[in-house]
Amino acid sequence: MNIVELIHLDVYKLLWFSLKKSARSMLMVVDDYLKQTWVFVLKHKFDVVGIPKSFLRRCGKDLSNSVLLQVPGCSTWTIELEKCNNDMVSLWKGWQDFMEYYSIGHGHLIVFKYKGNSTFGVIIFDKRPLSGFELASEFESEYPFFKVMMQPSYLKHHILYVPRRFIMQHIRKIKEIAILRHSGRSWPVKLRSCGHRGACFGSGWFRFLREAHLRLGNVCVFELIDGEDIVFRVYIFNSAGKN
Repeated sequence: MNIVELIHLDVYKLLWFSLKKSARSMLMVVDDYLKQTWVFVLKHKFDVVGIPKSFLRRCGKDLSNSVLLQVPGCSTWTIELEKCNNDMVSLWKGWQDFMEYYSIGHGHLIVFKYKGNSTFGVIIFDKRPLSGFELASEFESEYPFFKVMMQPSYLKHHILYVPRRFIMQHIRKIKEIAILRHSGRSWPVKLRSCGHRGACFGSGWFRFLREAHLRLGNVCVFELIDGEDIVFRVYIFNSAGKN
């Protein structure tokens, strides 16, 4: 019977282990065949990664001095193995280049499937939550809209600029008051011309950002659903999703 080996590697930021003051990350390896888990405490995410001895006992004779890592749709990587004094075998030369090339770090999950003949199929997953910007980039609408990431000045100076190009293309006449709608509520906000910068939300903007719980780094999508009365529907994106 052929043994199919599934090994998951995950890199975590180390937030505990008080005895390991110099450690910054840990690498967790899960062997789905034996239902066992190994944890390696790393000083750096590019530290040497050892192959579990239980795997070596079953398949070690099949391994040469190097292994091939095959990533779907990408080239094959040759990683040299190194045998340590304690009979542990580690991924050595080429491993750091592999990690750097795919920007593997905190929040990534790597699945190794042993195919035999010193070859592993490798699938890389990014388990990190999407940022508000990444979520907002998927926004689509039949109405015109613009996006703004919340900067310190927008939160402190009680003013938000509306892009000049958006004003010229979609708003025929700037009225004194615009309406912002979010989560079933409406806020009147003063809209005034700001010369070459287009227009800006003034009085009323601070109340909106406070009551809508806007935070630094949130991404707002302002969807113009009524160009005559200047009514915007506002979507707020963060790493937790949309609200």
